Amino acid sequence: MSSSQPDELSELLIALTDGDMNQRQFVHLQNLLSQDADAQTYFRQYMRLCALLEFERATAEGEQSELRGDGKGSSTFGISGFSGLESPLPNPPFPTLSTTNYPPPATPFVGSWAFSCMVSAVIMGVAMLGAWAYKITHYQHIAEAPSKSAPSDARPEMVFVGRITGMVDVKWSDDPHYLPPPGFAHVSLGRKYILDSGLLEITYDTGAKVILQGPCTYEVESTAGG
Repeated sequence: MSSSQPDELSELLIALTDGDMNQRQFVHLQNLLSQDADAQTYFRQYMRLCALLEFERATAEGEQSELRGDGKGSSTFGISGFSGLESPLPNPPFPTLSTTNYPPPATPFVGSWAFSCMVSAVIMGVAMLGAWAYKITHYQHIAEAPSKSAPSDARPEMVFVGRITGMVDVKWSDDPHYLPPPGFAHVSLGRKYILDSGLLEITYDTGAKVILQGPCTYEVESTAGG
């Protein structure tokens, strides 16, 4: 893609997922996707990442609802704001984005059309998008070692202390019991990161940064280190 295309494509995809896309933007997006293979790859990665984040959020809401006993934990994912928009291309390279008949709220996200489309691109890896869009910056602070006196069972669940801010050629562990995080996700206390290779940067909310180089295993044990 040309130097200006990534920003332009990102703006169009943000409008798409926010439901703010107009007819002119829709036609322009279809033209970009029909003419540029790199734009098609970026589109698939972006939509897959959105779906994975939505699936993670829906899963968390479902668990909270089960604890409350209200049975309203299901969530769906879709792209709104496209009624009346039709593809100007006779044979577009992707399914037409103009229509979506949303399932009822009780329909789980897994098995929906959006989830199916996103899963088809899982093999390509979030790392490709991360390596293209971000670069690891030099650390500004030294991470602190955790206090060994703090008992592990005293930590609250899902306490977010930072974010993943950079990934380069990351290959996660192939351990079937390990679930890799989505790219550039929040970092929570107790989370483990197991890399077979590549570089991963974690930036804590305190400003401390940790750069991991695989093979390694890292566990977040405090608000500024691990």
